[in-house]
Amino acid sequence: MNDSSWIVYYANGEQYSNVDRSPEVIPRRGVIVIAQASDRVGRHLVSRFDYYVWETTGEGADAWYGVDAFGRDEYCLDRHGAIWLAGRNVKFESFTATYARAVKERNGLPLKSNWSATEYRPKGLEL
Repeated sequence: MNDSSWIVYYANGEQYSNVDRSPEVIPRRGVIVIAQASDRVGRHLVSRFDYYVWETTGEGADAWYGVDAFGRDEYCLDRHGAIWLAGRNVKFESFTATYARAVKERNGLPLKSNWSATEYRPKGLEL
């Protein structure tokens, strides 16, 4: 299996990673959670945001970040060719099931070893 550095999970059950497609061509709407490789916690989860923006540093630290509408607007105004995705509200049960997949699925990302302070941690979801 090819190693992924990120995977985007969508409300319709689809998922795309950097192995499948580049950030420029993945679907723009319906994001539930984004899992990213992390040196600190194995995989870091970004969720529960209105929008997600792709930040390219040029130093190998490219990553998705969650933002609100103002953050997205600022991001787009500051960057030519800005790449952003829209989140989706779903029933809590659907969110929890998708989030659990992002935590536990063996999919080319490192296994999750711990929770970071910025991650949502659903009650009852163990590593």
